[in-house]
Amino acid sequence: MIRAYDPLAGRNTGASVAERVSYVITPDGTIAYVYCDNNPDKHVENTLAALGQLQPKQGG
Repeated sequence: MIRAYDPLAGRNTGASVAERVSYVITPDGTIAYVYCDNNPDKHVENTLAALGQLQPKQGG
């Protein structure tokens, strides 16, 4: 994952620690959403919202 999507923190120091990054990747491999924040509080909420926007609308 680190090599494929490049979320490395500390690139200038030579560290190989990943930043906290959430992705929404479509079945065809397209990155539809990226959220970067080292604070985990909003990752699930924001990622689920992005997923919801990708879902086809259900007609009634």
